[in-house]
Amino acid sequence: MSLLFSCSKSDSKPDSGPKPESVIVTTISPDRLTNGIQVTVTGKNFGTDTAKTHLSLENQKMVITALTNTSITFTIPEKFVQTGQKDCFIKIEVEGLYSYSRWVSIYYVEPKGWFYAGIIPNGSGAGSQIFTNLIFPTDSLGIAQRENSIYRTYDGGITWNASDFNGVYSYGYAISSSDGKNIWLELKDKVAVSTDGSTWTIGPEKSSFGWLIIGLYTSAPANGLIASTLGRLYDVDGRFAGATVKYQSAKYDGSSGVWDRMSALDKNNLILTSNNSKYVVLEKAGVFSEVDISSVSSATYIKALQMVDANTVFLVNFNNELVKYAGNTWTKLTQQANAVYFTDNTTGYIAYNNKILKTTDGGASWNEQFTLNANDKVAVLCARNGKVWALGNNNTQGFVVKYNP
Repeated sequence: MSLLFSCSKSDSKPDSGPKPESVIVTTISPDRLTNGIQVTVTGKNFGTDTAKTHLSLENQKMVITALTNTSITFTIPEKFVQTGQKDCFIKIEVEGLYSYSRWVSIYYVEPKGWFYAGIIPNGSGAGSQIFTNLIFPTDSLGIAQRENSIYRTYDGGITWNASDFNGVYSYGYAISSSDGKNIWLELKDKVAVSTDGSTWTIGPEKSSFGWLIIGLYTSAPANGLIASTLGRLYDVDGRFAGATVKYQSAKYDGSSGVWDRMSALDKNNLILTSNNSKYVVLEKAGVFSEVDISSVSSATYIKALQMVDANTVFLVNFNNELVKYAGNTWTKLTQQANAVYFTDNTTGYIAYNNKILKTTDGGASWNEQFTLNANDKVAVLCARNGKVWALGNNNTQGFVVKYNP
């Protein structure tokens, strides 16, 4: 850490008697400075009158909470650093005549519990500003989709950057990653592949999968599943160009939209939802079935879908109905939702209106966890290792809410 020390005497003020000795600092404690912590500066010649002694960080005046001639105590504001670290001057002035300054580094530390983590500006090229998908393959790497826009974070959801696909259109239907180093993304009828969420290869091996890809699952590079809206599920096993049709819907006619969303645990357990009728396709242990869910879902389109395990599924339709599949039974829960994410078959989170709620009994009961700002509405949720992320929009921009255990 580079240090700069300076002591100065102003020549602009008249001589009015004895002046204080030069300000000297010996230690700043603790060694690592972060938002919200109490800091103690020790040395000498600080004075004892807070009206005459001032301390600032980056020209921002700090509130001195304790002062002696050899010690100054203050607290760094909670939001002084928004992300990463900030290198700035700490400066002490006594009676406006003598000063001490030094470079210090102040680090951002995420709060515990629920908090607003950041903002995501509305995309100028986005067909819709509503987030459609969110994944966190690692605790630090996250990728979010809007129509024709994709955003990535490398610091756990605090800062987000947009990716540019040079005019190649994405409807924001599908994204998947096995480990954060193998990422698949829907770009209309093609798959974009990345190893870091920043640089993408579009359409490996010039492969195309019908009119629109609505579902992706990947377990390793060039290995996974691709679902086309036309009603075909492709198995990729080593080469995209060599993908084979694993399953074809009974409603497939080669030209009409059939499927709208997919959630997969692996190659043998998944669910597909329809875009024009109230039925779903279930694959359990490699066996497919097509099921009518009109008795529990009043809407055709599904906006949130998750297969939690081979026997548990949650979905949210466009009427905000929260539907559960468990033990071969479909049930419409009493709680409504805009978005849903479960970490196991008992513990999960939903967003509804301006609330985020949690269940620990599989959706039978819910407890409020966080109240959003007015006009904020969550569209997608994701969780891993105890952390939870919620992305949504208000009237002017996107926002990120996060939970740290």
